Amino acid sequence: TATGATVTHTFMIPGTYNVTVTATNTVNGTTAGAQDFAVAAGSGAVSLGTLGGGTRLGAVQRTGSGTTTLNGNLTAASIDLSGSTALATSVTLDTSAANGAITLATVNGTTAGVENLTLAAGAGATTLGATGGTTRLGALQSTTSGGGSTTFNGNVTANSIAVTGAAATGTATLDTSLSGGSITLGSLAAGGVTTLNAGTGLATLGTVSHGGNIVTVTADTVTLNGAWSGTGARVLQPATASRTIGLNGGVGDFALNGMALGFLNGGSPSLVTIGRSNGTGDVAANGFSFDQALEVRGGAIAITGTLTKATGALTLTSTDAITGSVDLATGTGTFLLTGQTAVFTGSTVNGATGSAA
Repeated sequence: TATGATVTHTFMIPGTYNVTVTATNTVNGTTAGAQDFAVAAGSGAVSLGTLGGGTRLGAVQRTGSGTTTLNGNLTAASIDLSGSTALATSVTLDTSAANGAITLATVNGTTAGVENLTLAAGAGATTLGATGGTTRLGALQSTTSGGGSTTFNGNVTANSIAVTGAAATGTATLDTSLSGGSITLGSLAAGGVTTLNAGTGLATLGTVSHGGNIVTVTADTVTLNGAWSGTGARVLQPATASRTIGLNGGVGDFALNGMALGFLNGGSPSLVTIGRSNGTGDVAANGFSFDQALEVRGGAIAITGTLTKATGALTLTSTDAITGSVDLATGTGTFLLTGQTAVFTGSTVNGATGSAA
């Protein structure tokens, strides 16, 4: 054991040792961003208090597979913590003054839903591995600007998740359903199968690009603020099976207005699904146009006006009655209905017109 501002220790036998490193006091640089702070502890434990709170450090790096426990905020030019990071309290990691990178391999709280993690990288890149998988975080907030982005390379479980700026995923699930907390992403680039689950809370998305990957958004309230692009399937559904659905101004608690439907109609998705497979809440839709393959699921489905499609198949799946009017052009493909009854008036199906279909 050795303590003090300057620590040295000589082992009796030469070799490689795992040690515990604890920084209990505030550590500051002399010149802002000039002095680096590096810890190589192998599988040993590292405990850090406040770093750079007075004069920010240069590069802060911990290497090795052991656990780093954070007891205070870190302010530096860049931050790179390998192994597992444990939050003993709510902390802020800030590299925004230097637009430096923040990289965390794995992060967990100490008490489920209590410790918050705030990340500020400016125009730098923030990268997170599995987060909250063992002990979920409280509020996770990441702020970037300019060309900065936040990349999730693993699943995230927290009370709430907010990304100001661009977010990117590999194959990942962002989950706030245990608390019904919100998920807010300035934009999303999905590089793998991506699931957002806000439970009874709110999911808010800016632009979404997802290539051929499936994107599933589960939340009792969804707000879409930007265009979607990609060829993979898109699923938007309430967490509560009985929650009513309103489309294009139709009355419903899970509401997608005309602008949101326009965003979902963009790109070339293989299928857009609205509603749960076990949904029982009624669906009320005012007439709208949608030229991608579309599936709507819920209880009774009532279309006021006409649902118009120039291309793309249409599937309506109901636990009750289906009523309304459709105008499906020649070549739109399969029109599949599942319900107790189905009555369509003044409709056109694959170019064929009739008073009922």
